[in-house]
Amino acid sequence: MRSHYAGPAHATVTVEQGRSPVPDDAWRLESVYYDERGAVVAFKPSACRDGDTPTTCLIRQRVAGQRAAFHPADRFWLFQSIESAMRLAVGAVLLVVGL
Repeated sequence: MRSHYAGPAHATVTVEQGRSPVPDDAWRLESVYYDERGAVVAFKPSACRDGDTPTTCLIRQRVAGQRAAFHPADRFWLFQSIESAMRLAVGAVLLVVGL
């Protein structure tokens, strides 16, 4: 449910950029690999060979880039506030019903 509190951020990177599109401290929701035409392709880390760099392995599997949806770390307190408000509302309803 938490993943629906706010719309996710989106990022796209190419294999040549050599980095993840998602910041290390973000909450990753979805990630897909795509080819040069933009079609979604499977990436199998187990198909990488010894000595492969991540870039080499991705290119060999015909991966051109990665698209990802995520929630940045700065949304943590927003999500905490939403959850607190929901709990307070449920508590208030239970208190009124119980009286």
